[in-house]
Amino acid sequence: MSLFAWLHSLLSSDATLQGLVGDRIYRDIAVSLPGVVFSLMSSSDVYGLPRSRILTSVVLGIKAVGRPNQYNTLVGIADRVDAIMSGVLNQTYGSLSIHGCVRTNMFSYQDDEPGGPFCHVGAQYRILVSGL
Repeated sequence: MSLFAWLHSLLSSDATLQGLVGDRIYRDIAVSLPGVVFSLMSSSDVYGLPRSRILTSVVLGIKAVGRPNQYNTLVGIADRVDAIMSGVLNQTYGSLSIHGCVRTNMFSYQDDEPGGPFCHVGAQYRILVSGL
C-alpha cells in the first residue's frame, strides 16, 4: 500500500525527527530502539454511485518504542510525530491524494514481551485519502 510509503517518506524527511531516531522508522515491528513504529489499525471506504470508491478513512497507530529508561526521549519523539502529522493537509504522493489528518486519541503503555520491557508512547491518526 503506497500510503505506508508516503508515511515513511513524510516521517523520514523531517530533520528534527531524524535527529531523534535516525533511520529507525518501521512498519509494524521495531528492529532497533528507540524508534518509530506505524501500523494500520482500521480503514473504511466511502462509495459513490455507481459503486465507485470516493474516499478511504484510514486509522494509523504511530508510536515511539523504547526501553522504560528512555521514556522522556519517547515522549519527545511522539510529540515530534504529532507535530508532523498535524501539518498534513492536501498532499499528493504518486496516485494518492491525502486530504487531511486528525489525531483521534493518544496512548502510553508498557509491555513485558520477550526481550522487554518496552514502552510505547504515541497516538492514532485518522487520515482521509483518495486513490488507494
